[in-house]
Amino acid sequence: MEGLTGQKIILRRAMDSDADFLAFWYRQPEVMRKCGFQHAYSKEELIHSFKIFEQDPTRDWFVLAEKSENRILGETGLLRINPDWYCCNLSIPSDRHKGYGKEVVIMLLDRAFSYHRLNRVALATTELNQEAICFYRKLGFQQEGILEKGYYEEGQFYNFLLFRMLKSEFLLNKNLK
Repeated sequence: MEGLTGQKIILRRAMDSDADFLAFWYRQPEVMRKCGFQHAYSKEELIHSFKIFEQDPTRDWFVLAEKSENRILGETGLLRINPDWYCCNLSIPSDRHKGYGKEVVIMLLDRAFSYHRLNRVALATTELNQEAICFYRKLGFQQEGILEKGYYEEGQFYNFLLFRMLKSEFLLNKNLK
């Protein structure tokens, strides 16, 4: 099974046995809110999605696990991979202040730019997620746009912020070494 190994984490392909944890994880209100999910996914829906993601050339999707204990932390990966336009989107989990996020981002950016030979990686978050916004900026992502009132939650509209990293920026960025 293909995977990526970092100092603290492992990115590996999803297995059916991961579905129980991920179904629980996705039912957490904070996770749902930060991921923009409108409904929780069942174990069966997740197992079905694992099979679809495996066959989808526009996704490079992984389960994120802690290396020392192989404890699952969430899902992450590249999506909407478009080799004709040399770009994709990045999705990272919301587990914070453990050093996993930076490692995940570096591993996935390296995979996007080296393995997939892309030139641009984008991500987005809501204005509600200020910690993520600061994190992305600290890593060198550039904000390139705002979808005004593009996110709806609990009766209110919020802005959706768009960020990107170019291959040339990644190669020069000292924060990502």
